[in-house]
Amino acid sequence: MQNDNTHLPALGHFNMELFYFSSILEIFQENAFQIDQTTVNYLMKIVKIVNDLVKKKEIVRVYQPQAFDPEDFERFTLQRTLRCHSCNRNVPFLWSNFQEHMRVCPAAGNQEIQPIPGTSKGTTTTKNNPPQKGKEAPRELPKDLKEEEEEDGTSSDDSSSGESSEEEGNKKKQRKFDLKAKKRELKELKELIKRKKRERKTEKQLKQDFTLKKNTTMVLMMWDETINQNVAIGEKIMNLPIYKNITDDLEKNLRPEFPDVKVYIFGSRKTGLGTYTGDLDLFIDVKNYYNFPLKDKEESVRIIDKVRAVLSKPNVPWGKFVSITHARTPILKCFNREYKISCDLSFCNGLSHINTALIRYLLTLQPDCHRVACFIKAWYKSIFFSRQEANKVSSYMITLLVIFYMQTIKLLPPIYQLHNTTGKPLMIGDWQGDFAKPSLAELNIGVSNNPKKILVGFFQYYSSFDYKTYVICPLLGYPIERQLFDTPELLPDEMIRYKEFVQKLTPCPENSKELLATDTTICVQDPLELCHNVAKGVHLPLFVKFTKLCKKSGDYLMNF
Repeated sequence: MQNDNTHLPALGHFNMELFYFSSILEIFQENAFQIDQTTVNYLMKIVKIVNDLVKKKEIVRVYQPQAFDPEDFERFTLQRTLRCHSCNRNVPFLWSNFQEHMRVCPAAGNQEIQPIPGTSKGTTTTKNNPPQKGKEAPRELPKDLKEEEEEDGTSSDDSSSGESSEEEGNKKKQRKFDLKAKKRELKELKELIKRKKRERKTEKQLKQDFTLKKNTTMVLMMWDETINQNVAIGEKIMNLPIYKNITDDLEKNLRPEFPDVKVYIFGSRKTGLGTYTGDLDLFIDVKNYYNFPLKDKEESVRIIDKVRAVLSKPNVPWGKFVSITHARTPILKCFNREYKISCDLSFCNGLSHINTALIRYLLTLQPDCHRVACFIKAWYKSIFFSRQEANKVSSYMITLLVIFYMQTIKLLPPIYQLHNTTGKPLMIGDWQGDFAKPSLAELNIGVSNNPKKILVGFFQYYSSFDYKTYVICPLLGYPIERQLFDTPELLPDEMIRYKEFVQKLTPCPENSKELLATDTTICVQDPLELCHNVAKGVHLPLFVKFTKLCKKSGDYLMNF
């Protein structure tokens, strides 16, 4: 539909409005033999709305055959009949029948359709009424629509002669109001159709069967070699001398702009789970934000801009800057040309640095935890090999899944047992950041030395876990019902920091975003920042892929 100078008698013989909604065309093409009555009702309601707009001359019918392939359309279109507006006959809803009827329709005067000179390929007119140069082609309505307008008393002659200027103004306002209402209704209908299409796609994805790829099979087949290799790499790169050189260089260059600057290393390279290709994560405390988090995103953006400007100066070995300011934690990605390493710089708080120390403690406390985490990281990279999937499923989330499973089988303690409950706790904003480091003997936990058994159990546990009902909670060491977070006062006492955090928030829609997101496909609560769901970005297709490949991987390892 478009409002142009199209010659109407040669167009608009059918309800061709359906052709101009790409989403509807896709539904017809994909579901030609199984389209349901609900969708048909939506389509016919859209047709009625558009016809009403045509009658009021708010829009003009226009026919554009280049918008789709005629052969595909004829192959996929339902065998339906639609009414010709000129002769009031039912004609099969097919491309060839439509073309033929346009040439033989008696009410249309058997006019042969020709393209309008100087217009697009899809715009047409007739030989009897060619557009004259410098003049607008006349806009005529089909005969039956003309009669309807005359019966309703809406023709231009009657309006100009029989109504006062005030009534005309009121009618014009009413027409504008009706048009907006129709457009809103049309938009809602299109959204309903899109939603229905997404639901069909989701059902299809749930039924999809995933197979173990060659890379994944090799990782499973060589599980012990995979563990040994990745553990050795992680330990080797954990304390490289270049890290100290990089932090010293950053502090030296940033000190003129930020006198109290301090740089901390965190992330997988410091936990023992790093790889040679992984980024180096750095927290840059420019103004005592370690214990007092920077919550103002605008201030974070300003700091990022200043740091980028400083590191962009000549004779400074930094480049390839990418500012990511719309993320939950704004960061500055960059590259150190001297040591050939990519770095991610963050500026908000020191919780990530403490979190790294906690993960490292748990991995060294139980040796099998480190081995299993190294293997699962290699396994998940073999199944989520695309960049888009890897960005949604973080290695940190995978590490927490390993820790949580080992907590459920009593090989690691819950995090709340490590927190200081006697003296004054170390608070990083709203969250407790200190923790004790007892040995396995002090915790009354045995040493495990059977990584394969743990791996099989890991795959079986997460292939059958009730994700819809429970939250994965390393703080407690056992699953907790999602619905409890709707009424925080019912949460266990060990969740005291989260309860206090909720009480500080003023009840309003904006603050609801600060709470733990429990309406996601998977919910994995961060062990320190309790309002953070680290699996929030995992959508349904990735969830289905993860759970099904967990089942297949567990079966493969068990029978290997």
